[in-house]
Amino acid sequence: MKNAGEEPDGITFIGILCACSHMGLVEAGLLHFHSMTDEYLIQPKIEHYGCVVDVLARGGLLEQAVEFIHSMPIKADSVIWTALLAASRIHKKVDFAELSLQKLLELDPSNPANCVMLSNVYGEAGKWEDRARLKVAMRDTGSKKIQTQDGVAELCCFDERHYKTEEI
Repeated sequence: MKNAGEEPDGITFIGILCACSHMGLVEAGLLHFHSMTDEYLIQPKIEHYGCVVDVLARGGLLEQAVEFIHSMPIKADSVIWTALLAASRIHKKVDFAELSLQKLLELDPSNPANCVMLSNVYGEAGKWEDRARLKVAMRDTGSKKIQTQDGVAELCCFDERHYKTEEI
C-alpha cells in the first residue's frame, strides 16, 4: 500500500491490527498502532484500542493489556474487557479473568455469557469450588435453562436478548 502511494485509513489499521492479533505478532501490532498515530496522524477509536488489547492479551501479555486499558483516553467498553476475558481463558489466568468479569458486570450485568466464560476458566484451571460457587450465584440471580424447539436456552433476570422474550 505504501509502495503504491496509498494512504491507509482507520479501517485499514483495524484490519492490520486484527491480523497481527490472530497471527500472534505483538511487536508488529504495537508498531502499526504507533505508526497510525505518529506517522499517519490517525486518531485511534475504541475499535483500535480493542485490537491492541487483543494483540497484547492473545500474546500472553495480560498485565500489559490491563496497563494499556488503564492508560487509554477512552473508557474501556465490554468488547475490550471480553477480549481480556477470552485471552485469560486461553492462558489460564484466573486473576485476569476475575478482573475482566468484575468490569463486565459493571458494564453489562445482564449478560450471562460472561459468567459462563469465567466458569470455564475456573474449570480449566481445576478450581472446581470456585466454579461451583459461581454456578450457584448464577442460578440464584435468576439464570434458568429451558428447553426450546431450537435446543436449550439460558435466560437471566432482565435478559431481553432472546428473540421471543415477549412470549417467554
